[in-house]
Amino acid sequence: MSEVLERVKAFCKRIGGKITELEASGYKVVSCILPVAKRISVMNLSGTIRLSSEDDGVTEEFEVGKVGFNIAAREPKHSIFEKALEDWGFSSFVLGDFNRMRVSYKEGELKVSLWRE
Repeated sequence: MSEVLERVKAFCKRIGGKITELEASGYKVVSCILPVAKRISVMNLSGTIRLSSEDDGVTEEFEVGKVGFNIAAREPKHSIFEKALEDWGFSSFVLGDFNRMRVSYKEGELKVSLWRE
C-alpha cells in the first residue's frame, strides 16, 4: 500500500500542495494542504481510484484492489458537492472545492477525507 500513498503524495505535489506524513497506531497517513481551494474529484470504481484536479488538469489513477475503502467529505462552502454510491459501495464519486485532503491506510482499509477551511 506504500505505492498508493506515494501516488497520493505525487498528486498533491503536482497540484501545489504541502505534504505531511504521520505513522502511529498502525496507521500510515498522508495529508495534503493546498494554498487555495481547488475543484477536486475522487472516484472509486471497483478498486480503481482516480484523483483529479480540474483546476490544474492533473489526474492520478491507481489500483487498490479489494481493500476496504471509505471516503468522507465535508460540504465545502459556496461550491458544488456531489456524492453518489452505487452497487452497494463498489462505486463512489465526490466532487467539490477542497483545500485539505487526508489519506490513511491501516490493515487492509484505505480512508480518504476531504474538506475546506
